Amino acid sequence: MQGRRLTVIQLLPALHAGGVERATLEVGHALVLAGHRSIVVSAGGRLVERLQSEGSEHITLDIGRKSLATLRHVWTLARLFATLRPDIVHARSRLPAWLTRLALSAMRGVRPHFVTTVHGLNSPGFYSAIMTRGERVICVSNTVRDHVLRHYPQVDPARLTVIPRGVDPADFPFGFQPDDAWRAAFFEEFSQLRDGVLLTLPGRGTRLKGHADAIELLAGLRARGLDCRLLLLGARQPGREKYIVGLEQRARDRAVAEYFAISPPRNDVREIYAVSALVLQLSQQAEAFGRTVLEALSLCRPVLGYAHGGVGELLAELYPEGRVAPGDMTRLVERAAELLRVAPPITPLTRYRLVDMQASTLDLYGAASASGVRSLQSAYLRITENSAVEATSVLQRLRGQWPAILILAVLALLPVGAAAEAPLLIAALAGLVVAWNERDSLRVNAGVRLAVTLFACYWLAALISAPGAVAAEKIWSTVAGILRFLPFALFAVLRLRDIALWPQIECAVAMIVVLWLLDAWVQLFTGHSIAGPMEAERLSGIFGAGNLKLGPMLAVLSPFVLNAARERFGTRGLIVAMVFMLMPILLAGSRAAWLMYALVVALFVWRQTRAPLRFAVWIIAALAIVAVAAWTADRDSPQFAARVQRTLLVLRGSQAAVDEASAGRLRIWGTALRMTAAHPLTGVGVRGFRYAYAQFAAPGDAFVDAKTDEGAFHAHSLVLELLSETGIIGLLLWIAGAWAAIRAWRRADIAARSRAFAPALGLAVMCFPLNTHLSFYATSAWSLLFWLLLALYCASLAADRNDVP
Repeated sequence: MQGRRLTVIQLLPALHAGGVERATLEVGHALVLAGHRSIVVSAGGRLVERLQSEGSEHITLDIGRKSLATLRHVWTLARLFATLRPDIVHARSRLPAWLTRLALSAMRGVRPHFVTTVHGLNSPGFYSAIMTRGERVICVSNTVRDHVLRHYPQVDPARLTVIPRGVDPADFPFGFQPDDAWRAAFFEEFSQLRDGVLLTLPGRGTRLKGHADAIELLAGLRARGLDCRLLLLGARQPGREKYIVGLEQRARDRAVAEYFAISPPRNDVREIYAVSALVLQLSQQAEAFGRTVLEALSLCRPVLGYAHGGVGELLAELYPEGRVAPGDMTRLVERAAELLRVAPPITPLTRYRLVDMQASTLDLYGAASASGVRSLQSAYLRITENSAVEATSVLQRLRGQWPAILILAVLALLPVGAAAEAPLLIAALAGLVVAWNERDSLRVNAGVRLAVTLFACYWLAALISAPGAVAAEKIWSTVAGILRFLPFALFAVLRLRDIALWPQIECAVAMIVVLWLLDAWVQLFTGHSIAGPMEAERLSGIFGAGNLKLGPMLAVLSPFVLNAARERFGTRGLIVAMVFMLMPILLAGSRAAWLMYALVVALFVWRQTRAPLRFAVWIIAALAIVAVAAWTADRDSPQFAARVQRTLLVLRGSQAAVDEASAGRLRIWGTALRMTAAHPLTGVGVRGFRYAYAQFAAPGDAFVDAKTDEGAFHAHSLVLELLSETGIIGLLLWIAGAWAAIRAWRRADIAARSRAFAPALGLAVMCFPLNTHLSFYATSAWSLLFWLLLALYCASLAADRNDVP
């Protein structure tokens, strides 16, 4: 590649080990040797040191973790591209490719050229399709190219370039043989392989690599009188012990156990291939490429493999005598015997060399970045023209919807933790600007008045408790932090006045919750969700194993899903939605969520029936469904069964049994009452419960930490949280706020009530006093959700009012 110096950024999940990682280093080294700037973005790994020693730069960014939190790197990459101004960005994996594509879309002005490499035969679908959307798409074999064109017929074949991976003849020199010292050490370690004809099957410990077929091949050859030995190279791996035991048993069953060995992954692959009479490639599924084939042939060692995928493609071109139809054991044994008797000659590789791959890749970079590539850019623009037109149309439609999108982003990012604060703070700042611009009309806006009233009741309860607080530094930061909720609520009221927005808002909230539910169902069946493996005792879903809020969040937001299902699909849709939500809420393990969801379902049933008899029939049917779901959960989830059994202890009636049934809540509530008695007017201060707990706890209370002298984090009851932390004054302020909210509901017309129904019901079950609760001041996600619902409630009631000129 001649011409100006290029800057190329390659992106992949990590740099630990593997073919993708190796190719990244090889291309990076070639770029540096050619005088270009090579940058790699990944989460890091053991190959970073080698990458940097060869002249490439590395930027650590976790762009391979499958989590919603990873989306934040879109803006990081956009800034990175704008700063480094690369000529080429080359994505080598699906998630990094998605992030790169989104980052490029977010950039203004000149953008780098987008190149992708399809390294594997990924499952066809929307997620994998991103690898076909580069301006240039590299396929590592004709097999991969055919796979892309078969499953993505809309892809222009002109954008696909086949650049096979290659081997370095210096690493695998033709005719190489290891020295006597290595041979002695190897055959001392694997004495059962000595004095025989060695067959080697490299591959990790999985059935897909064909280890069972290799053992059958060994047995078949020995039955023909050939003194063969077999090494399963790299199959012995941590976590694969049961699989290895099965292979060893199969070898004993076939009477070849003393003639085969299984090794862990090794660094002397070249030497092992060199002493092997035959290298095997027996993968049960077609693979994208067959590097093993190239490495063995480069050493002048015969290869026997199944004729499918990339392996079959290489054998057909380089060593056709080594091809066998997949699964044909008879022919496999016959062909192996033929190759062991007289192997056809092997010539040194003149293709599929490392230098060929490097040169072809750099030529592609040069073509993509050359001045003459304007025609290619025009072709690419024509390919994406329809998408651009459609995107412009969508942006035009969204121009008036950005306030709703910003507010909904708070909900969408709740599982990510502190990330939800970003759109909330943006909305709060925008709310200050909007409120100032409309300051003359704020007093006559009913939604504004309601939002200010509710905020005053919430904030003053905290403020009044501050002077005598036990943890002054905590309470003052909380009092200050609460201030962000008022402009956020004002922004919602003043910018969501268009009644046409509200069906879309409700639908969007429902869709977000449905995505959480789908993720929970996936975790239920697989043990994993977007946020990782499930918690040992409960379904954790998108919130992650260390953040067990899935159940309460789903229960509080369930009115949006049920209401949307009822509006769009009628009674049947409502029933399906109820059942769809039931199991994730049950297995999330929060008994407070069970009660909240039961209240939501009961109210929806009453709303649907409006008659006592029909209501009773529906409730009986609902109880039957719950019984079936509970029986299923009880059978399949010991943790759920244990929680049910613990709950039933309350029927014994004793104080100890009730305390056990409530997971120690009885002790916490008793402590909260003693705090209230000692600080009746203003309590111990917001967020001071844990710090005052030890002082008021009964002797021997297990919640008291002897090291920190702290106790339970909060009172697990809204009423007791208010009494113990804000006193009677705080409780009265909250009651005044509830009265104001109810009065606003009663004064609203039918259309406004319909809009406000879902957030109102969510707030009602969230604050239902006869339940246990998360903290409304100390639990960040819970307070964010509380204020999101309050903002939507105020805005929905005022949306159709003509209060603002």
